[in-house]
Amino acid sequence: MIGGLFSVLNLLGGLALLGAVGSGLAPGAGGELGLFGIVAITLAAIRLVLYYGLWKLEYWAWALYLIIGGLSALIDVIQTDVISLVIGLAILAYVYSKRDLYEAESRART
Repeated sequence: MIGGLFSVLNLLGGLALLGAVGSGLAPGAGGELGLFGIVAITLAAIRLVLYYGLWKLEYWAWALYLIIGGLSALIDVIQTDVISLVIGLAILAYVYSKRDLYEAESRART
């Protein structure tokens, strides 16, 4: 639920960046900010779909979250962001521990 809220905020932030570039509020940084805005919007949209899938106990969302969470943990290690790493790994471990729920729901649908 909180992840979905942050994804909506990221989506709005990406739209704001594109708006700043389009309106000329960010002279000289148009290309970089525009690209960053597009990436932010894309990632936010992917996360919204992912969180919806997790909410509905979709197995594909569980597997994708493990991949994205693992990549996020790797980035936290590279950036030496210990607090984000600990929180991210705790959430990743929790989601992994619920594997049987996602597998059972997947089997029930087939």
